[in-house]
Amino acid sequence: MFIVAGLGNPGPEYEKTRHNIGFRVIDQMASMYRVKVRTIECKALTGMVHRAGATPFLLAKPVTFMNLSGDSLAMLLQKYSITSEQLIVVHDDLDLECGNVRLKKGGSTAGHHGLESTAQRLGTLDFIRIRIGIDRPPTRDEVVDYVLSPFRSVEKATAEEAVVFASHMILDCIDYGFEHAFNKYPRKKNANP
Repeated sequence: MFIVAGLGNPGPEYEKTRHNIGFRVIDQMASMYRVKVRTIECKALTGMVHRAGATPFLLAKPVTFMNLSGDSLAMLLQKYSITSEQLIVVHDDLDLECGNVRLKKGGSTAGHHGLESTAQRLGTLDFIRIRIGIDRPPTRDEVVDYVLSPFRSVEKATAEEAVVFASHMILDCIDYGFEHAFNKYPRKKNANP
């Protein structure tokens, strides 16, 4: 079993923001499998995906707010008795161009507060990450307002393509393993898999 966790902030005011693109991937996958992500457990909204002959996975949207995401994820891993290597975290990334999707395992948090919280609570960064580019604002002072703003109209289609692409990447990680997926999607931009 895997846990696929999208990082974001709860509440309608954050729903369409750049910072919540991880939540949007969870919503996309829930739609693909007609699963409701509404069970409340371990400070997260969750929904289990069962597929015939394939590894099941839990979709999770922590409701702790971004900076405390690790609290929820640590509890979920403990509840389901799985390791960090069976965790896939989907998050926004300021260092990637809007729409770029990258697969990563380990490495640094690059200052992402949701990743910092997760790494601190799990005691490791040894989990799979799906990084979705949201671009970077012109100055560092604008970062908070920028990540909490919606995508511009010219970016919306690109962001939605990235959400779908990330969903396929996640399924490849679950079904065939990280190495297979990493080789299949070597530093690609969003595109049909």
